[in-house]
Amino acid sequence: MSKVWLLFSVYLVFACSLVQAKNLNPEVSFYYQQLDNRNGLSNSSVNNIFVDKDQLLWIGTWDGLNRYDGTKFSVYNHNIGKVKNSIGSNVIQSINEDNHKNIWINTIGGISRYNKITGKVYRYFYPNTINQKVSENEYELSVNRNGDVFCYSADGTLSRYNIKGDKFERYHYFSGKEGITKMCFSENSLYYLNKKGELVIANTLQNKLTIVKKHSSSVGINNFFLVNNQLLYSLNNDTHFLMGVNNQNLQIGISNKKN
Repeated sequence: MSKVWLLFSVYLVFACSLVQAKNLNPEVSFYYQQLDNRNGLSNSSVNNIFVDKDQLLWIGTWDGLNRYDGTKFSVYNHNIGKVKNSIGSNVIQSINEDNHKNIWINTIGGISRYNKITGKVYRYFYPNTINQKVSENEYELSVNRNGDVFCYSADGTLSRYNIKGDKFERYHYFSGKEGITKMCFSENSLYYLNKKGELVIANTLQNKLTIVKKHSSSVGINNFFLVNNQLLYSLNNDTHFLMGVNNQNLQIGISNKKN
């Protein structure tokens, strides 16, 4: 699965992140501000942007995790001298949040958890030796509506986080081409793309993975997105579909023209 690099300056429309569109006053004026590494951002090569439940903006870059509170950046880096309280890698791939004030950070080599109340950082899956090989897209992490944290690793294991034991426990194993390349939750339904190019919808509420539906194409599905609980997916031949009511697939036109 290709990785999208956003080489950018962050543009923020502050009011839109604080209120719902239906409450907007047409007389309120808006402004935007350009933010980049000259303003405190650790690196302008951005992989992920996430707004948490406290309306804090988290930005994952190729050189550190950034938190923006509307006035300044706080930067979280990997620190060899502080193994017990720093993120496990500076290459941030995705960011998520559970229902217990934890920010979950998917990095190259493993998963880090930052607790917003205590300020402590915890690490999972990182190799015990410096010489052990790590690779991009080795982990996929997603949180369902109930706040359950699931992590898929490249070895085919889907794990669920046990908050009492502070550890990930094996939940399901995928063999061969059944393995996951991308996953995310909508409510409590797990959507994932497997190595065969199939889009799968599964249920995880009964302490086991139950497949509800599979979507496939003769040319293969290569990506999908959930937007406002609507599913959009694309095929290897650059056609794109929106899944409507009654699971009907509606082809949508997206220009592939590059300037």
